[in-house]
Amino acid sequence: DEIIINIEMNKNFWIGLENRNLAYITKIFPTQYVSGEGRKQFRECKKHIQLNFNNYNYPKNRNVSISRLKDIETNEELTDLIEIHNVNLEVIYKNCYNKCEEDLTPIEKITIYLKTTN
Repeated sequence: DEIIINIEMNKNFWIGLENRNLAYITKIFPTQYVSGEGRKQFRECKKHIQLNFNNYNYPKNRNVSISRLKDIETNEELTDLIEIHNVNLEVIYKNCYNKCEEDLTPIEKITIYLKTTN
């Protein structure tokens, strides 16, 4: 009830994909507000996470990256209420390819499931 998660599956990278994913999460975020309800609703807003399962090597050679809004000069975080999590299925799959099932982490199990072709 406290976190809203939007899940996206990205099969291939293309120019503009990050903008599309950002558009989705920023379209969902304001749906929690009711016009005329006052300031209280902005203090009580819920965290939103955009969870992108990327079937290509992004974030480059990393399993997962998490992004938030920050001031580019001071690096001060503006809010923690919007996060974009990019899960690199390609790298995770390569890392768990020869592991026994009992040695797999939950994210590795999900990755194998998502990458299975049959």
